[in-house]
Amino acid sequence: MENTPLPDGETLMGRRGNRRRNLYRMREIVTMAAERLAAVILAAGKGVRMGADRPKVLLEACGRALIGWVGDAARRAGADLLVAVIGPEMTAEEKRKYLDGFVCVVQKERLGTGHAVLQAAPLIADLESVLVLCGDVPCLRPATLRSLVSLRLKEDVPAAVLTMFLDDPAGYGRILRNANGDITGIVEERDATERERQIREVNSGTYVFRCRDLLETLPRIGCDNAQGEYYLTEVVRFLADEGKRVVGIAVDDVDEVRGVNTPEQLEAVRRILATRAARK
Repeated sequence: MENTPLPDGETLMGRRGNRRRNLYRMREIVTMAAERLAAVILAAGKGVRMGADRPKVLLEACGRALIGWVGDAARRAGADLLVAVIGPEMTAEEKRKYLDGFVCVVQKERLGTGHAVLQAAPLIADLESVLVLCGDVPCLRPATLRSLVSLRLKEDVPAAVLTMFLDDPAGYGRILRNANGDITGIVEERDATERERQIREVNSGTYVFRCRDLLETLPRIGCDNAQGEYYLTEVVRFLADEGKRVVGIAVDDVDEVRGVNTPEQLEAVRRILATRAARK
């Protein structure tokens, strides 16, 4: 700590007469770190069904990689640290070409979304809030992410989830709520009961967490589920079981949270982005 540089070239433990000023500056530095928003973007999926020669998140829509759209939305929502959790197959050249401005961490084993976020833990440990986003959901609007972040801060809760209502919710995790409207869990379809599968409100895969609560909970989740994976959604259940509130808001336009798993879905998000561009 003694040699930590300050903007004017002094050190935190400078001359006796400067110690009070240095203390104030240290408090400012800590406050700035505590208020920072990061975004962890999950980008390790292979995208086998796409039949592409590169990771799915690097496929392009309207002149930009899918993850580039996600990163831009996060930046415009206030995130000043972008962390991409990538697979080991991504090359140095691909990172240079498509992930400029991202800090990359590698998920060597694909053990689930919870395990993926854990790879970014050292980078977000000292921050206040973190968005967790999917790298193949390029149509998210910055205003939607800002609303989600603002909701968590306003309610002073450990987590907020972006949800959506679908006429056909097949394949999505179902949102469980209590009588007060707070989220008590997210159950994946493979693990859901028949009654839970009738729920039309589903998880979009978009979250904001208070970093402290997220990182305290992640190491405790297990993989006792149909996929044998460490689900990020288990964090929500743990928080609720401990009596902590988790809130959620439904997106107005489900096109915002369309993911890309097939060539047809890639064409769909290309049309959405092209239509937006034409309206500007």
